[in-house]
Amino acid sequence: MTDITLPTDALVMSVGTSRNNARARVKRWLILGATGILLTVVGVILNSSRSTAGSAFAVVGCLGPLITMFAFFLLLITLPYALRRTETLDLHVDGYVLRDATTKTPKRAATWSQVEDIVRPNKMEVDGMAGAFGAAGLPGIVVGALFGAALNESIRKENATNVIIKVPGKSSFTVDSRFEDVFQTVGKMQELAVAAWEQEANAALDADKSYPIGKFMVSKAGIALKNKFAAWDVVRDVIWFDAGQIVTLQVSYDEAGKKNPQSFASPVGMRGEVLINLARKFGKVAPKKYDLNKPI
Repeated sequence: MTDITLPTDALVMSVGTSRNNARARVKRWLILGATGILLTVVGVILNSSRSTAGSAFAVVGCLGPLITMFAFFLLLITLPYALRRTETLDLHVDGYVLRDATTKTPKRAATWSQVEDIVRPNKMEVDGMAGAFGAAGLPGIVVGALFGAALNESIRKENATNVIIKVPGKSSFTVDSRFEDVFQTVGKMQELAVAAWEQEANAALDADKSYPIGKFMVSKAGIALKNKFAAWDVVRDVIWFDAGQIVTLQVSYDEAGKKNPQSFASPVGMRGEVLINLARKFGKVAPKKYDLNKPI
């Protein structure tokens, strides 16, 4: 499963990356930085004046350096995306190929069976930004709070679209907003990968073998996780829930001698859909489908 091979089945979808959005953001941050520098100069001039107007508008000079720092930080984040070479992602029935858009040379490739899982990035939140800018007084606190809120919103939106393709023995590959039609791309990737994994799982179970799904192990008898086991006929539900920063799949089941349902859970990405489909096939469970295109 560690060897990387080119997929051979039919090409279903091809999507390219675009630098236009990144370049537009670079221009935006340059304008914002220039505005900050201008405010800084105006603030210095006004602070040198002893007039009432100078005192009233001295706060402008405090905002200038903070806005400039803010713009510089965003520019550092965005610039690599604006300079990156464009790529093409080909989705096949049995795998994917990432190519250089100019030379068409494959840069990454794997069949879906070689892919360990496709997951969302862990959530991140930036706290304390207002305090970090607090040395500049009230203007700093306001700018810091706005900066933290903007950064968190940006991270939230990225996490709502980004997915990471994990292949053992290789570095992870992220499908993110630099790809055109990222929602459609991720949706089609989920459809193709889950279909391939489910075919694998059914073949293993038909041969009376176990099949791993993340840390879960499934068989014709039921679902196991470490030292816990639930037969298909006692499984009540298989549901997704957001466990802090990681999306987790939980199996609820009845256990003899216990009044309340028992459960076990483990983080898992798109491969969890295979477990859900097996629960539908072998048990009486009709759990909610988890769509990585939509936040839970």
